[in-house]
Amino acid sequence: LKINPNFKESINNIANYFIETGSYKKALKYYFKALEKESNNPEILYNIGVAYAFLNEFNLAEQYYQKSTDINPNDGKLNKNYSMLLLIMQRYKEAWKLFDGRLGLDEFKLKNNYIHNIKEKLWLGNKLDTSKKILVVKEQGVGDEILYGSMYPDLLRKYLNLKIETDPRLISLFERSFKTQGAFVPYSQFSKSKKELKQFDVILYAGSLGRLFRNRLSDFPNKNFLNANINKCKIIKEKLRQI
Repeated sequence: LKINPNFKESINNIANYFIETGSYKKALKYYFKALEKESNNPEILYNIGVAYAFLNEFNLAEQYYQKSTDINPNDGKLNKNYSMLLLIMQRYKEAWKLFDGRLGLDEFKLKNNYIHNIKEKLWLGNKLDTSKKILVVKEQGVGDEILYGSMYPDLLRKYLNLKIETDPRLISLFERSFKTQGAFVPYSQFSKSKKELKQFDVILYAGSLGRLFRNRLSDFPNKNFLNANINKCKIIKEKLRQI
């Protein structure tokens, strides 16, 4: 900056450093300097939105996310973060439409090995016919899967021709909790093979279920949805008692 104080990229990078270190107000100072050099740069507008989101200035964050979206509506990273902001603001229906932006991100592809097999049959948000044969595929880790698993009872009630690929460690838990047999199968049983996938009409990642089942605050469960193995609990309690 001493050599060229008008170098937009350097100004933006300094702001990015302050974001990484949690100095969000300092970051905004530099982002606005960068914005003076190029007022319609979608990356800078997005970064300003990120900084405001970290400061819990959600309305301002949305203003800048929207400005960036107007210029670059197909940016997957922007759409994912905009969706997270809308979820915080409890605008669920709007949020889920953008949340699928995560599916095109490199970080998502790295964590979900078989997306290249699946992508031709991925659900695009259109009406999902109950007569279709559906495959739901887990995404990310066990914690996220349990979170999305709160929507599995809704899914199982509405769609009968269904398979759900899940972490093998969770199959017995889900079968016990949702009183079902045969719907849950180990992750990759179908998704690793294009040949196996031919039997399904449509495929969803578990995180996309919110678009079907969580569009209002009242849609979220207000009670526990998982049931522990009572016998195992008794055994563990007895072992702990003996310590």
